Amino acid sequence: MKRLLAICAIVALAVVPLAASAQQTPITRFARFTGTINFVATGGSLRTQANTGDSCAVGASSTQTLAGIPAGASIVAAYLYWGGSGNVDANVTLNGQAVAAQRTFTATFNNGGTNFPYFGGFADITSRITGNGALTFSGLTVQTGAPHCGSSAVVAGWSVVAIYGSPSEKLRAVNVFDGLQFFRGNNLLLNPDGFRIPPTNFDGRMTVVTWEGDPGNSTPLNGFSEVLRFNGTAVDDGIVVPGSDPVVQPYDGTVNTAGVATSYGVDVDTFDVTAMLAPGQTSATTEYSAGGDLVLLTAQIVSATSEPVVDLSLTKTHAGNFTVGGSNVYTLTVANAAGNQREDNTVVVTDTLPAGLTFVSGVGTGWTCGASGQTVTCTHPPILTPAARSRRSR
Repeated sequence: MKRLLAICAIVALAVVPLAASAQQTPITRFARFTGTINFVATGGSLRTQANTGDSCAVGASSTQTLAGIPAGASIVAAYLYWGGSGNVDANVTLNGQAVAAQRTFTATFNNGGTNFPYFGGFADITSRITGNGALTFSGLTVQTGAPHCGSSAVVAGWSVVAIYGSPSEKLRAVNVFDGLQFFRGNNLLLNPDGFRIPPTNFDGRMTVVTWEGDPGNSTPLNGFSEVLRFNGTAVDDGIVVPGSDPVVQPYDGTVNTAGVATSYGVDVDTFDVTAMLAPGQTSATTEYSAGGDLVLLTAQIVSATSEPVVDLSLTKTHAGNFTVGGSNVYTLTVANAAGNQREDNTVVVTDTLPAGLTFVSGVGTGWTCGASGQTVTCTHPPILTPAARSRRSR
């Protein structure tokens, strides 16, 4: 682990999902990336007809293009998500190559005594993604009969999320949250975090992957309506699907970055949330709400321009015994639990010497130390690198 000398934790990372029943897989953070990075996402549905046709019809494959990765960028990570109605299918195919799930998710919705089981799969496909291009997903087996078929609740979908690095990108934190939780006639509240918004020149985006959203049957239920909010502000995918009721809704079978309005039962939508962020902010609130339409959330990716994030803890050690009239050394070291990012702010460390000891000097590259009585203070101006060390002699 790389080390920094400092005194306080700047950011504490936490995810607080809404409590879920044992029949669901709670949405939690799976991965966090920082650096000059960004991400793109795509996906699609194997269903071939809308609810106004044969909503139980599922085709063999779905093809969509992964786009937006700049030339010369490197792929940091790429993830494949898939989901469906029925029992877990942990083996699928992407571009003709077999993919086995490394994690699976399940959720069962009970409607009037009838269980509607759903599942999700995840695989790390970083080695298979080299840049932009067409992706063909196939080999997914889902339940197309009762009870799902009679309620227009068949799901067969997929999504690919690719995080890439490029020197031309801003310093960002990209946080990936996943699981499988449903909402109908209620809401799901999450608190994505893992970033620290700088004073100026920042941006933010969020991609949401949900299953079973329909353009119709989205009227209020139990006082809840269909909406997706980021920090209390409703966001819109920008596509109005024929038959939408209400007209503006986020869970309606779209892949908005590709202009697709026929991704039946599958939404892979990306939203610009820059205007909903504020300098210094280290977390946000996302609200997923639906009325009469059952919706299942499986992935939430939040990207935000971020100041370097460090999470510092202090340790104090010495070797040997202290003797009257002699000198010895205390070593104070702070570990950066959040990674190896540099600290761009002034760092101040204070320490109180035990009674009977007198401060002699403080040693450390770039550090200025002094004492007032038993209180020793050491200061390091910006920038403090992860490899910095400091020693103090008494």
